[in-house]
Amino acid sequence: MRDILIDGVPVLDLLEITCSTSQAAAQSNCDQSSISRLYRHVSHQLGLDFRKSQGRYRAHTNKAVLRSLRHTAQLLRLARGSGHLQWLGHPCSPLPQAWLGEERTLGLLRERVLDLAVIAGPESCPPNWTDRTQPFPFGDWVMVDLPDEGQPLDPTAVVLRCDNLEQPAMQELISQLRQTLVRRNCLPFARVGPTDSCHALLPAAGHPDRRHAGARQRRTQPRLGLAPGAA
Repeated sequence: MRDILIDGVPVLDLLEITCSTSQAAAQSNCDQSSISRLYRHVSHQLGLDFRKSQGRYRAHTNKAVLRSLRHTAQLLRLARGSGHLQWLGHPCSPLPQAWLGEERTLGLLRERVLDLAVIAGPESCPPNWTDRTQPFPFGDWVMVDLPDEGQPLDPTAVVLRCDNLEQPAMQELISQLRQTLVRRNCLPFARVGPTDSCHALLPAAGHPDRRHAGARQRRTQPRLGLAPGAA
């Protein structure tokens, strides 16, 4: 059986992000039945009662245990470098591209399921963020501008936890995103290697969802701003 921290927690993360065992399998090197077996095993071993409720997967008990494991898992990703971070909201991201809804995306950042999210659009940044050269903290999170001289009316920024801003891996990823915007090209800097079980960008060869993966990656960037009172 796979390791709970290295293999199990990433599967729980994918299920919370995608809300689907088939989509979690499509984002990993695992088939759907393996995803189901693994999350049930982890749930049983840790007493999480991790299951789908009202359309979303989540732990219903022992949440503090899962929170501690997710903190450890995030520290491991940060130590391994920018290519192992879990983020979304950009055509190059290793996870489903779209925001999951403002409140939910910020919640996944708070719980360390996500490391970073990219937002874009005129309504995406708080109106009181007057100095875009400086990070904008709000609550548990901080927003960092991604300058885009080509489209000054379509600002782009990233959102992450305040306590992760100075992490070298996070700074590297932000720098790579800035370079990508300048080049106007998707570079595969954020892809996780195939040896990292359940975190590959594309489904395994022969998986029924593989033929749809390219279409998912080419979806246009959604636009979603922070609530007016978020700051």
